[in-house]
Amino acid sequence: MKVSILTENLKKGLSIAMRGVSTRVQLPILSTVLLKAGKEGLVISATDLELSFKVKVRAKVEEEGEMAIPAKLFSDLVATLPVGVIELTGEKQTLIIKGEKVKAEVVGQGSEEFPSLPKARGKGLELSIEELQEKVERVGIAAAKDDSRPILAGVLWVFSEKKATLVATDGTYSFDILEPGSYLINAQFFENNELKYEAEEVLSITGDGDFRLDLILFPSLEDDFLFDEFGDMNVVVVAEPDNGGVPGQALLYIGLIAFAGLAFYIFITRHKPSHAMKGTAAEKPPTNEKLSAQRELDEVLGIIKNYGGRITQKDLREKLPHSEAKVSLIVAELEHMGKIKKFKKGRGNIIVLNE
Repeated sequence: MKVSILTENLKKGLSIAMRGVSTRVQLPILSTVLLKAGKEGLVISATDLELSFKVKVRAKVEEEGEMAIPAKLFSDLVATLPVGVIELTGEKQTLIIKGEKVKAEVVGQGSEEFPSLPKARGKGLELSIEELQEKVERVGIAAAKDDSRPILAGVLWVFSEKKATLVATDGTYSFDILEPGSYLINAQFFENNELKYEAEEVLSITGDGDFRLDLILFPSLEDDFLFDEFGDMNVVVVAEPDNGGVPGQALLYIGLIAFAGLAFYIFITRHKPSHAMKGTAAEKPPTNEKLSAQRELDEVLGIIKNYGGRITQKDLREKLPHSEAKVSLIVAELEHMGKIKKFKKGRGNIIVLNE
């Protein structure tokens, strides 16, 4: 590689590419810039695997070639070069820099390990730098300032044939209401163009003031999560013959009463306090089964805490390696212990940690 270039052009192009240089020590190649001399002049590339820069700099190429150079060292060296034309020559793994009263050598490495940068396919959308800056600044102020939910800290780009739409939100929306009354507030969450969660609340405004409404989104009614573990279910309705027997509704009531009595008996016998007999030996240590059950309870409490003290039972079930029935038993036990509260919402349950 052999290139002649103005110092001013090199400084400007390098300053742009340096924004893509990574500080990850685990991948040393990402702390370099790739210098490539070819028909387009000198191309300076840098990437941290998330953000990539490829800057074309006008230069006279006498010999084509490419080399990866330590970015910080090269940038500091270029900043000290005098104004004028300098010559960059690559020999084996060394970049030689020559200028008026200046000569320096920087040890680099081959370009084989440098990641290949993504290439745009098809016809792109052309925007002026000023217009791009204006649009991003106007939309970016609505993005979340923290990284607790990374998806809200970015800007969504929606490309169409002749335009690009930019969308940003931190999850909070505000609007002005001109007249008191009842308003229907509907919120929906889509993933891969599929409705996943939604919420709908009626907001009644009777006077002036600022009001805040927190919406909790629940799985869409179109979601068949209730039958995830049971597969497809066929329901057959059979008409009862009029045989003069006990009506079906009466049988239902009798069954419910019997079930309630059985549940009450189990509850009494299960929670009946035990009294130690006189002269008995010391209490036995907890068995492995009890320790395992306690660990399961602690695991569920930890998951709820990590979700900010509030989680749907569906999300909780997805975090645990247990069946739906086992999760329901654990939730019921925690509710009985007073550790959590369970609320019915739509087709699912919300579990809230007791403070």
